[in-house]
Amino acid sequence: MTPGSERRIFDPGRDAIVRVQARKLREKLETYYRTEGAEDAVRIEFPKGGYVPSFGAWTTPAVHTIAVLPFVNLSPENDSSYFCDGLTEELMHVLAGIRELRVVARTSSFQFRNTNQDVQQIGRLLNAELILEGSVRLAGEQLRVTARLASVAEGIQLWSRRYDRTLENLFQIQDEIADAIATTLQRTLASMGGPPLASQDTYDLEAFKLYLKGRHFWNQRTAAGFRNALECFQQAIARNSRLSRAYAGLAETYVLMMMHNLESPQRLMPKAREAALAALGIDSALPQAHSSLAAVHALFDWDLLAADAEWQRAIDVDSGYATAYHWRALFCDVPREKFDRALENIRKAEWLDPLSLPIANDIGFVLYWARRYGEAEAQCRSALELNPNFYRIRILLARIYAAQGRYSEAIEHCHDALRLMEGDAFRSQTLATLGFAHVRLGNSAQASNAAGELKCLAERSFASAFDLAILAVGAHDLDNAIEHLMEAARQKTGWILWLGCEPLLDDLRPDTRFLWLEHEILKRSR
Repeated sequence: MTPGSERRIFDPGRDAIVRVQARKLREKLETYYRTEGAEDAVRIEFPKGGYVPSFGAWTTPAVHTIAVLPFVNLSPENDSSYFCDGLTEELMHVLAGIRELRVVARTSSFQFRNTNQDVQQIGRLLNAELILEGSVRLAGEQLRVTARLASVAEGIQLWSRRYDRTLENLFQIQDEIADAIATTLQRTLASMGGPPLASQDTYDLEAFKLYLKGRHFWNQRTAAGFRNALECFQQAIARNSRLSRAYAGLAETYVLMMMHNLESPQRLMPKAREAALAALGIDSALPQAHSSLAAVHALFDWDLLAADAEWQRAIDVDSGYATAYHWRALFCDVPREKFDRALENIRKAEWLDPLSLPIANDIGFVLYWARRYGEAEAQCRSALELNPNFYRIRILLARIYAAQGRYSEAIEHCHDALRLMEGDAFRSQTLATLGFAHVRLGNSAQASNAAGELKCLAERSFASAFDLAILAVGAHDLDNAIEHLMEAARQKTGWILWLGCEPLLDDLRPDTRFLWLEHEILKRSR
């Protein structure tokens, strides 16, 4: 100590800086252990009221996996199936809030509607330990719900109950079923968080029924389904402006319509942003709203850093939300060519939703963009075993073959896709691939037909200039291809985000105009 100096002693009782910095350190530790440090075997704790850290071993809590099968509709009215499916989805939503319980995603569990397979077979296919199934009978205002919880390992029923209520008690029934499941699991778990109450934004039953009907249409994943879903969500909001999940449904619908090339991104994505922000303004713990907002940041703003942060918020809210991992891989990791991270994220989505065809298909797309064509083709073959009529897999196979110069095979799969698809979703990408393969084989008439169909599609609904660029590259018309890509950037079409890794654009890579455009798209994400 030099003469005249004093030793400074910080007293937390008098010096606010100590308390402030301690609080910041606690918050940073909590964030770290919730994200990248989640698997750390030793954790540092900085207890409140104290300023001495402690070190201790950490054991990750056991996570039990439950699959909720679609409840059987026993209602006399034929038009109430949407209500039955909606109740099943709402139970999944409530159960997802129970700590240490992972809920298999709807896409996978709903494939076992009216199945004859026993719970042990289903559980093995879905990687689930528990199966919840039941039935719903709605007659006027009278509601009967039966629910049964079974153990996959033993193949035995753990719990069952019947609920006879009026329709206005719907939310109470959801909570009672979730509470009964939590109680059953508590027999073997020492620390089970209680189930959340049904969202308080659902007090208007008619608005809630409109929301369920919207989800029913949304899950059809067709152009007509999306438009009917928009109408139902908007009607629900008109009845109850605090129905946060209806706003989230709007946001998801607008984003998916953009991804399916059904309308202009300039029209859809501002609406998606507005709806997602409205949902989060009511309930900040909606993973669907966070994920939709992240998609807007990535696909429309080209701000992948903001998108990545928003997808992390979705995962922090619900670590079992498969869509967040799926979209993060496609729209955040792949454009930056972080293919290992993309495969890690989308494989996580597959684990959460093991029978999802879109996820299975998009694993193949990640491998295709990574130029791992053999693995991509094998992934497609595996996905076709789940459903040979899923046309999007045919589109990907056509791209894989076209990238390798196997043009005849590409043409065959394009025709298969066009035969199987309903409406215009992904038609633009299919026609572009078909025209590319035909022109490379010298089939100028067939290539011209594909180009003509693309132009008709643009007049009828929407066709991305990105797909016109693919056609132009196929014809070695590189100047025209660059012009189309510039237009695609002005359109903010989603596929422009994969400009840097799309194999069918490889002929353009030495062009300085192409390099400039790639830089412009990703400059906010480096």
